[in-house]
Amino acid sequence: MPLLLRRYRAHGIRGEWFHYIEKLLEVHHSPADRKHLRESEQLRVCSLLESNGLDIKCGKLTENGFHRIGDLLLLSDADCEQKLHLPTVFCSALKAAAEMVEKPLPAHVEL
Repeated sequence: MPLLLRRYRAHGIRGEWFHYIEKLLEVHHSPADRKHLRESEQLRVCSLLESNGLDIKCGKLTENGFHRIGDLLLLSDADCEQKLHLPTVFCSALKAAAEMVEKPLPAHVEL
């Protein structure tokens, strides 16, 4: 199991979400695809902050390893305080915003 998948498994992500993540990692395996996906996901994170009026710099998240909406779902209070140096109330609002994001499954990924 790749390291990234173990990270999601360690946070208790199971079932359909785990299967979905696994399929996305299989589909986006080339370096060019990963770079494009990473850039588009970082834009989504920045848009999420802006659209929810969260006064957090986007670069602060991406510099600390929170590049995707899925990464924000894994954000813990310890990450908030130790990595981001933010009050936990900001992280709670950030996680709540991330949980509201809906992204349809790409057509070429079959579950």
